[in-house]
Amino acid sequence: MVRNQIKELVKKAVKDSFGIETEEIRIEKPKEKNFGDYSTNIALIIAEKIKKEPKELGKILILNLKKLDLKEFERIELAGPGFINFFLSKNYLQNGIREVLRRGEKFGQLEIGQGKKVNLEFISANPTGPLTLGNGRGGFCGDTLSRVLEKAGFRVKREYYINDKGEQIKKLGHSILGDSQALYRGKYIDDLRKRIKGKTPEEVGEKAAKIILEEMIVPSVKRMGIRFDVWFSEKSLYDKGEIEKILNWLKKKKLTEEREGALWFKSVQFGDDKDRVLVTKNGEKTYFASDIAYFKNKFKRGFDYLIYFWGADHSGYIKRMEGAVRALGYKKEQAKFIIFQLVCLFEKGKQIRMSKREGTYVTLDELIDEVGLDVARFFFLQRSPGSH
Repeated sequence: MVRNQIKELVKKAVKDSFGIETEEIRIEKPKEKNFGDYSTNIALIIAEKIKKEPKELGKILILNLKKLDLKEFERIELAGPGFINFFLSKNYLQNGIREVLRRGEKFGQLEIGQGKKVNLEFISANPTGPLTLGNGRGGFCGDTLSRVLEKAGFRVKREYYINDKGEQIKKLGHSILGDSQALYRGKYIDDLRKRIKGKTPEEVGEKAAKIILEEMIVPSVKRMGIRFDVWFSEKSLYDKGEIEKILNWLKKKKLTEEREGALWFKSVQFGDDKDRVLVTKNGEKTYFASDIAYFKNKFKRGFDYLIYFWGADHSGYIKRMEGAVRALGYKKEQAKFIIFQLVCLFEKGKQIRMSKREGTYVTLDELIDEVGLDVARFFFLQRSPGSH
């Protein structure tokens, strides 16, 4: 980068001029064009050490800079109390454009990542209904980070975790059956009720989740311009016995404790505020048990880093997740959780709580139909207060 190149040139000029080395060199882009393309205040910084006026030091530095190979610059000028301003040459800029056109999509490719493998999981909304505004920020931010990491030399796999097993799927089944435990509402529930036959909430819920995924979620993701490399089924962890294996492994490592009829993970010893349930007293495995098995599955696939985009309502899960990663023998830093603030929906100046359960939401498809993909992406990529 030209900024780093200027920094090295200034560093050499300081040493050649005054016999000192300094790491305090700052190269900035001036706010006004008449002050050049880049500027440094190094003459002001070293003035106290040299015991000379910054302007005098600036003149000496410019003389020594001009002795170096400076084909990239049209001119170098002294300004103000001692600023040194660099003006890029037209030839340099034209060559830069030619290089961009020559390299195409490969332009700007870095090697920072050194080919390390990153699993980036985002959206991962439960297949209990269409994607809504609430899924937009994590979707566009996750996709953007994937592209940035690829440019930086990482090997990135974009992954969508399908929660197609457990309590939410049962609730979806109850909703379609229309019994007393029905939870979700909306036209899509009424439509699914006409299409799906089944005897148990689990059976109906699993059939419905598959339809929702294939006919609602996947098409919406494509409209967002997002490509997932892996669509990973939580149910597959059960079918392949991976959850039982990880629970047995944790027991052997004495990282679990049976208490109150349930099986607990000793999360406190990893910095959490309390231990967490893995298997309830009714024998139901929790989502946390699935999460630990999923961590193991990802690391077995050879990933160096796992990255997750989560809404602010999940921030309390981070400690237990980091504890699970450490329990499996990996470093806490290998799993990174990016928290973003939730999207708020307003109608006539009043905030409305979006909820699939209440049938009050705006889908991502409706938003894209209304404002277009580019505007939707721009909206969600704005930094939200409290994000980190």
